[in-house]
Amino acid sequence: MSERHQGTHALDAFMRQHLSGGQHDGDVHALVHRGFTVHNLRLRNPDATNAFAACHLPEPPANNEWSCDSGSIYWLGPDEWLLVCPEGVSPPEPVSAEPSSEPMTVNDLTGGWVMMTLSGPGTRPLLERGCPMDLDPAAMGEGQCAQTLLAKSPVLLAAHADPNKITLLVRRSFAEYVALWLAHTGETFRISFAFEHGETDAP
Repeated sequence: MSERHQGTHALDAFMRQHLSGGQHDGDVHALVHRGFTVHNLRLRNPDATNAFAACHLPEPPANNEWSCDSGSIYWLGPDEWLLVCPEGVSPPEPVSAEPSSEPMTVNDLTGGWVMMTLSGPGTRPLLERGCPMDLDPAAMGEGQCAQTLLAKSPVLLAAHADPNKITLLVRRSFAEYVALWLAHTGETFRISFAFEHGETDAP
């Protein structure tokens, strides 16, 4: 299952009702990404640096951090990361092959996650209404990520250099609920939604 195929995005029905039609003049804008791949990486030996190098990946990010090269790598735990590659960028061949032996196991989760990037001055205040974490930039700044709850749903949040920009990843089964919560709670912030690549109509 892949988000790259038209008509399969978890938020298609939601976006038919909430597409902004190009109007992004509120305090929060939610860009819903399409076409990306997702792989779960789990170490099978204690040497993360060599394991990543063997899979043609850059240095693994440290605890509660994420890094972005041709793809984004999010720390999930001491021996686990999430690799997200945007549309048009293939994961390294050893990852695509999903090796089941040393140095790490790889599971293709493409289609199982929804990703959106929230931006604007209301981004953190909006998320704080449903998240128990301290989202102040001093507590969660550039390059940091965290698994937490948003409106009681498990999500992964990642902070950018711009303090008003946060990427949100949520499992497909929770995606529409989280999107509806954002739309309802975000009314105060005049939240707007758009698909990546400028689509103005959901399939």
